Amino acid sequence: MRKGRSLSVRWMVMLTLALAAAAGQEAPSPPLAQQQAETMRRLAAQLRVQTKEDDARYTQEFREQITDRARQLLKGHILETLTESNGNARIVADSLKPFGEPGWDRDGSVPFAIHATVYGDPVVITGFQFVRRPAGAPDIKPFVHAYRKRAGSREFVAEAEDDLDGYVLTLEQLKSPGANELWLLTYGVKTGAKILSLHMRVYAFDGERFTTPLSPPDRPYGQVQVEGDQIVVRSVAYDADKRRRTERYWLSVSGVSLLTSTLDGE
Repeated sequence: MRKGRSLSVRWMVMLTLALAAAAGQEAPSPPLAQQQAETMRRLAAQLRVQTKEDDARYTQEFREQITDRARQLLKGHILETLTESNGNARIVADSLKPFGEPGWDRDGSVPFAIHATVYGDPVVITGFQFVRRPAGAPDIKPFVHAYRKRAGSREFVAEAEDDLDGYVLTLEQLKSPGANELWLLTYGVKTGAKILSLHMRVYAFDGERFTTPLSPPDRPYGQVQVEGDQIVVRSVAYDADKRRRTERYWLSVSGVSLLTSTLDGE
């Protein structure tokens, strides 16, 4: 009987020591991607304007400092995910969702990741929008980045121009009219504007840099549709009757040409 009691006491002591040791251990660190997403949200929080002190802090220099930190964080995360997923664009796009501002991907289209091959190199184009100053009129910074795999390693190559700043981002791959180029359609509307005007750009990526074959004027209440090697833009004209305008652009090896521009009733 004493032996059984002694074993029971010894077992309880060992269990107590084990629980105490476990309680003293630190919780495992969250995965790196989760840490990066939390850092991104903290960066965005620094650009929120809710008080007079926030507004005073929100200078252009401060905004650009935070934006560049967000840019570098994104680039590092995307390169890591491309390496781990063997260049899987869908996995990259899914991995970026926790980085965004809640509610700004409600259409299910943001963020973006598009895979292609340019001059034999696997290329992934990513699109992400960093929501700055979400109180009042949001100040959106879209990032359109190009990454490639060359000589067994992946690298960041280029970022598209800044003329998408302030616009909600939509990114769509176009049928490239030339070999060894990736063509993209980007468009969106400006946040906080009284009139919803369509802002549209066509980018071409040649493996090294982005160029802009098409940068038309913004179109009020515009809608865009891709039809094969053509882009159709329907908008409202600024005339007395506010007639509907239809513009048709043609993508060719020589660039983008305006085929037709008509108003209802013509």
